[in-house]
Amino acid sequence: MSGSRTQSGSPQVAPSSLPATPSGRKPGKQPGAKGVWRSAPLEAEGTRNHYPAACAICGTVFELWDPNRGHSAHFVLDLEPVGGGIRIACLRHIHHATQCACGAVTAARPGMGVLSTIPGRSRDLLLSEACLVGPALATFIAALSVRYHISRTRIPWPDGSG
Repeated sequence: MSGSRTQSGSPQVAPSSLPATPSGRKPGKQPGAKGVWRSAPLEAEGTRNHYPAACAICGTVFELWDPNRGHSAHFVLDLEPVGGGIRIACLRHIHHATQCACGAVTAARPGMGVLSTIPGRSRDLLLSEACLVGPALATFIAALSVRYHISRTRIPWPDGSG
């Protein structure tokens, strides 16, 4: 037999699959390495306005014709049902500020949830309406992870990174 041929039962090992010499570094992103962010800015398909209901100082109820201005805004990605399926929609939430007759300026703020504390967790979680992922999308991601045992790296993301 020739020396360049292999027997039918012997496995072939690719050079790239051989164990590399250990470098002494932990796997994954190294401390101090540059992070990776979204390359393109989000584009909102629509807006949702939030106005303060009453003055924070005197309690006067605001009317729709009171002068107001945009105070803050954030984007929210959430699931939206479309003919026989679902898609991810992007909305821009604008929180407005209104000046009362008493002179005080009251701004609408995103709602805050309950503080979740679990012993042994490195950080406590505080839910807020000002987050990138909406409630339906967060529930869907949790179901894929917990119920269907799909790892976070295999869950498809809206920006195509998954």
